[in-house]
Amino acid sequence: MLSRIFRRTPSLRTRVAFATAIGAAIVVTIVGTIVWVGITNDRLERLDRRLDEAAGFAVPFVPRGLDQIPRRPTTRTW
Repeated sequence: MLSRIFRRTPSLRTRVAFATAIGAAIVVTIVGTIVWVGITNDRLERLDRRLDEAAGFAVPFVPRGLDQIPRRPTTRTW
């Protein structure tokens, strides 16, 4: 039974349906990728802006040299 199905060439309607489905999948993939990259870049830009603002607030509180920054205490109290 399966050999009979695969021996026949698909009808024009079937070929057009497959071609349309493949074309739509390609378009959706391309548009989806473009949108995904755009959203990711937008989020990264927002994060960069927020980090710049936070750094702007923190810079005046940092001592003049990196060797003068107090170290975090290493002793833990449980």
